[in-house]
Amino acid sequence: MKSKLIVLLSIFGMTTGFGRPAIGLIRSEGDSATVTFKVNTAFVQDTLTPGSVVSFRGTAFGGDWSLEKGIKLKNVGGDYWEAEKKVPLGSSGGTFKIVTQTETGTGWDRHDQSAFIIENDTTIELFTTGLKETYTDPVTGTEITRGDDWNPLELAKNGDTSVFAVHFRVNMQGVLAFNPTKHTATVRGSFNGWSAADTLKPESRHDDLSGVYGVYESEKYLFSKTILIPKASAGILKYKFVWSDSGAISTNWEDKIGGDRTIQLGRDTTLAWKWFDNTAPIICIDDIFFQIVLNVDLEKAISANGFNPQTDTLIAVAGFLGTASRPVEFELHPSSGTVYTGSDSVSSGFNSTVFYKYFKKSGSIRIEESYLDFNDPKTSRSAPLYRKIVMPSIGVSVSGWDIDKSDESSHRQPVFRSSVPMTDSTQVILHVDLRPVFFFVKRLGDSLSYSPPVSRYYLTEKNIDLQRLFCASPTYCWMCMGPWAPPEMNDKGLDGDKIAGDSVYSITMKVKKGELSSVEYQLAFGWMPNESSFLNTRFHNLEQKPVNEFSFQFGDIEPDRYKNDKGFWDFNTKKGVVTSVNDIPDSEIPKKIKISAYPNPFNPATLITYSIPQSGKVSLKVFDLLGRQVALLAEEIKPAGTHQIPFRGDDLSSGIYLVRMESVSKTESVKVILLK
Repeated sequence: MKSKLIVLLSIFGMTTGFGRPAIGLIRSEGDSATVTFKVNTAFVQDTLTPGSVVSFRGTAFGGDWSLEKGIKLKNVGGDYWEAEKKVPLGSSGGTFKIVTQTETGTGWDRHDQSAFIIENDTTIELFTTGLKETYTDPVTGTEITRGDDWNPLELAKNGDTSVFAVHFRVNMQGVLAFNPTKHTATVRGSFNGWSAADTLKPESRHDDLSGVYGVYESEKYLFSKTILIPKASAGILKYKFVWSDSGAISTNWEDKIGGDRTIQLGRDTTLAWKWFDNTAPIICIDDIFFQIVLNVDLEKAISANGFNPQTDTLIAVAGFLGTASRPVEFELHPSSGTVYTGSDSVSSGFNSTVFYKYFKKSGSIRIEESYLDFNDPKTSRSAPLYRKIVMPSIGVSVSGWDIDKSDESSHRQPVFRSSVPMTDSTQVILHVDLRPVFFFVKRLGDSLSYSPPVSRYYLTEKNIDLQRLFCASPTYCWMCMGPWAPPEMNDKGLDGDKIAGDSVYSITMKVKKGELSSVEYQLAFGWMPNESSFLNTRFHNLEQKPVNEFSFQFGDIEPDRYKNDKGFWDFNTKKGVVTSVNDIPDSEIPKKIKISAYPNPFNPATLITYSIPQSGKVSLKVFDLLGRQVALLAEEIKPAGTHQIPFRGDDLSSGIYLVRMESVSKTESVKVILLK
């Protein structure tokens, strides 16, 4: 017999977010039930693209916080996403989060959804705001702090049962004449008599980080408002979006949509965003088609069990964040040893920068590289997540070389997480060298904090000796965003005994049979994660053996954080470097910058020697005679002095090449001749 069950909030610890509690639909037979997940992403303030992914991740339903074991939802129209999963009756087995992945990055919802009991076929309906903790009330405009049961439509109604809440959204980016700083977007319709105009407000970032990483395009062009409509008006509503200048001298109505827009109103709802007049942005006719050729060395990915040449396919996607007229995707194939090469046509402008990223495809699973551009100026939150290649000022071909072994280079070799499950359990032993953080804080007098900075969690010279080491991972606890209290290393069966004096800690974790052979985690020396930014997590790919052991330095996942104007920790030599000129003998300070190569001509390698009179960022690039960049030798902060770096021409043709050095004060070049 079919029966309807209202699931109590005390059981779920949540409301549905769609204006009503979750409802058990049909009582299940046997020992399992079907859970239907529904998510509304209208309040994640960036326009979702066809390549976006929305998922539930967590320890509930046998998950482990990874995307591979998460529940992926399918887009069923606009801002609405759904999925179904057959699960055993009883406890859900843990908590979970909503995760949204778009071209502007990955957003973990700030709130865990609590564990609950499954007694029937159940529907779970939720809103998400990604990382946003505070939210502007869509009607009153007051700032509120959202909770686990956050429901913007119910908040808009404020207990008024005689109205429906409808959230209107429009994207104005395709209207060339529209200036978001001078013009106003409104909505008019049968609900306000057409003559009145409800003013839409520009949407803001969904992660509370506007002051840290800049703005989204949607913050300029995506406008919205929640409007209360009497239930007496329920039925088919008609509406249009309108824009005007600040003085309302001219009013511009939608006229290309074939009549009025309509909505069948019978409940609280959000409208999937619409292009004004159904007009998407126009591609600039001045864009030029370039042939982009990418060369990438997979030596590190292969040796770290992150890429299997026999079973995995390497893919590149270029044109993220609107840096090309349209993103292009193409495969790369082995060209020489572990170097893969591939190409495609990209539409962009002269001297423009195109964002790209590598992916590996393992069967039906697609995994993006773990990458963060430490040298990116962070003009936007998402830009550091992508590699960059500059289109040439002449010609129609450009080559990119991602072959550097240095972990600090923007063109370092890619690494990938493993998607292979463990065939048996294994112990994971991690040895963590803390000398980088002690050198940076004590010797260089700097501080470390959670990113973005939280003043009360600063790690300073005054408190560093009082701190203890923490570790958080899906194995024990994963509170990816916001304040969290991870387990102490002496807890949860972890071995917190120091080895090698006071600098290195040993940690032991256990990965069970069937779990992914990739351990992901963050470290914190102190209360908050301060080893790297929140965008960057550490991982190790495991071998199928009883014990996996790894040694690394605290901070080598994001070495740029351990540099200031006084010096830096050199993660290659495992030593601290003081770059202040006062600390270097006068006899060792070069008087001017210079660069040379020996031997020259060469085959297959030459040694580049360069000198700089002051510390700073140094870039060493190699170009052919057509002005195409063929190699990036270095892009890092170096102390004043003389340095050397090899240049190999194994994969290049015989000819003349230009090695160009750019430093803080000057640019110098040297011609080298490759004879094969």
